[in-house]
Amino acid sequence: MKCPSSNEEVKFHRDVIFGNVDEERFRFLKQQRDIFASKFARNITLLLESKKPKKVYSRKGLLDPRKVYQHSYDDSIFYRKTAKPTSDTTIVFLLDGSGSMDCKAFNGMTRLEVCNVLSSAFAKAVKRTINNEIKVEVFLKSAPSVVHKPTTGTDNRAFPILTRLFTNTKNGVCDYDTMLRTDTISPMTINGKTQGSYTAELSVMPALLEFMRKNIVTKNVVLLNITDGEAWCELNDYTFGDAENRQMRMKYLRSIPHLNIMISGRYQEENLRYIYGDNLLQVEGDSFCGELFKKLNTLMGEAI
Repeated sequence: MKCPSSNEEVKFHRDVIFGNVDEERFRFLKQQRDIFASKFARNITLLLESKKPKKVYSRKGLLDPRKVYQHSYDDSIFYRKTAKPTSDTTIVFLLDGSGSMDCKAFNGMTRLEVCNVLSSAFAKAVKRTINNEIKVEVFLKSAPSVVHKPTTGTDNRAFPILTRLFTNTKNGVCDYDTMLRTDTISPMTINGKTQGSYTAELSVMPALLEFMRKNIVTKNVVLLNITDGEAWCELNDYTFGDAENRQMRMKYLRSIPHLNIMISGRYQEENLRYIYGDNLLQVEGDSFCGELFKKLNTLMGEAI
């Protein structure tokens, strides 16, 4: 627990979370992002194709003249059109910004770099293929263990922080290239020095829901929580761990279509399901795109 004195300068600097990624590393991450963006683009197109209006035949509705001849043996000669408005959906990414996300994952990337690449690739694919018809919001979860009453107005220990990294709505706060630079650094500095982060996980849900209530205008929301698991942070006057994370999931995610994407997760599947429920996708390599969009297709159907 860091307890800066009252004369120390504690500030929030959103831009410090973009770290000091050198240009060679940045080019590598852009290459990885573009590979995934190409894969995602194909799946996003198919996703929208599956949501186009379709004819469903039944015993009532509009008469289909081409089926009248079947009436003697099949009275399902009437139809109605079905449509699922994907344009009225926001996909919200929650990225784990804790220190353990700096560990290696796959394709030469850390866990957080995988998060950055996937969310950036999705945003780019949505822009290039459907001109942002689906809205995208990306947030970073941080939990610096810092107490500083002059800054926070309270001495009830530390608290989690939710930082908006990207939006493709009007007045966007970031582009999908800059998002690739996100590091395991919280947006809080002490005398100009950056601070690390514990695992905030679903402790940020009250703040996120408040943001959604005020800012998201689409009818539907799908939440993609990307993490390596194992929640731990200090929230007000108690420790927030896996048990509390499970309680938050049961309280806040019950009515929100969501998927917990585990990047090199540190738990066995049985334990993960106890904490995160059944909406899980474990990612250990780069061959998960088909399964991701299969689940996303189902979630978007649930959101409508």
